[in-house]
Parts: sequence; C-alpha cells; structure tokens
Amino acid sequence: MTRKQEQRGPERDRGPIPFEEEAAAVPSAVKSPKMAAAIPALKCPECGYSLVGIPGARCPECGGDVGKASVARDRWARANAEQRAEYWRWVRIVFFGLATMAAAVAFRGWIDGEVDQVPMRIGIALVKYAALVPLGYAAYALLAMVWLGTDDPAGITILRLAAVYALADAVTSIVTIVFILFLTHALIFVAYVGLLMKFLELDAVEAMVLALLTAAIKFIAIVWLLSLVGVI
Repeated sequence: MTRKQEQRGPERDRGPIPFEEEAAAVPSAVKSPKMAAAIPALKCPECGYSLVGIPGARCPECGGDVGKASVARDRWARANAEQRAEYWRWVRIVFFGLATMAAAVAFRGWIDGEVDQVPMRIGIALVKYAALVPLGYAAYALLAMVWLGTDDPAGITILRLAAVYALADAVTSIVTIVFILFLTHALIFVAYVGLLMKFLELDAVEAMVLALLTAAIKFIAIVWLLSLVGVI
C-alpha cells in the first residue's frame, strides 16, 4: 500500500458524511428552509452519482473527491441556479400582471370612447404601481420586524410583493370595467388578501393586517405629498 493510500485510509473509513458537516460547509444564504427544500439530493459533482448513505469521502462510481469542499461547491452552485430561477419566476409574474392591467385599462378606455386618453391612463396606473411597491415593502418590513419575522432575502420579498400588486392591479382594472357597487371593492380586497397569502405564505389574519397597514401607509404618503404641493 502506498503512502498516499495510507493517508486516504482513515478518510475512507470514517463513514457517511454527517449532515451537520455538509450544512456547515454551505453558505448561510442556502440554509433558509425554502431554499434548502429547493436543492436536489446530494450528488457527486463529477459524475452525478447519488451520494446518499455512501461511506467515505470519495464517489464509489468515479472515485472523485466528495469531501466537504466539493459538497459545498456543488450545493452552492445548484442553490444559485435555484435562486436565479426563483427571481425570474417572480419577474415573469410581475410582467404578466402589468401587461394584463394595461390591456384592461386600454379596453376600458375603448369602452368609454376615450381611446386618445389610454396612454395617459396606463401611465398613471404604472406610476401608482411603482409608488406602491416600496410603500408595500415598508409595511411588510415593519410588520415582519414587530410580528411576523422573516428569513427570506429582501430581493425575493420585494419581487413577491411586486407580483402581488401587479396581479391585484390587474384584477382591479378588470373588475372595475363592470362596476357593481360595493361588490367590486369586496372582490378586489379578497383578491389582494388571497395573493398575499399565496405568494408570501401568510395566514388570513396576517394578510389582512398587512393589507390594512399598506393602505394606511399609502394614505399617509398621499396626504404628505398633497400637503407638500399645497393642495391641502
């Protein structure tokens, strides 16, 4: 037996790689429950062979090193891919919601016989939407700090809220084409709360509190802006 083989002996005989050692080698950004659930089962970074339950720190298929460093690199790369896919998913939802909203606003302008006003109406709707996203995130951050708590990255949270507001605005634009007194506002509120529950994984009470807090912050911001320009 060569000296190199003798040095490998204890490493090969140490048994399966403990999960705690794998977790310690993975950056903290990968350790959130949602991101960890998205990472596939541990595989050899060289050949893709499943490493679940194998003894030692070498792949039984190709002989490659699957020690802590390799495990960390492999899982980190796959976590990055999952995170990029997560970001693009929410970006697509935001664009879908905004496109639907713009189409509904344009249709409403056509019904009203004010086609020449459609670009301005869409512009106003987009400005309102752009203002709502940071205000909504401020409300969510305040609520998370004092009540909910969160371990999600800020970027993902902002995109999720942006998706909620885009789809909620789309629903608002569609529903208000046919105004049915108070029923319209009830449908909009239900859609808004439902989207918050689904996209941010909140329960009904948390979603309603967040919706009301966002509305309050939005109202305060509008009053403040109007006072700055001398309207009130």
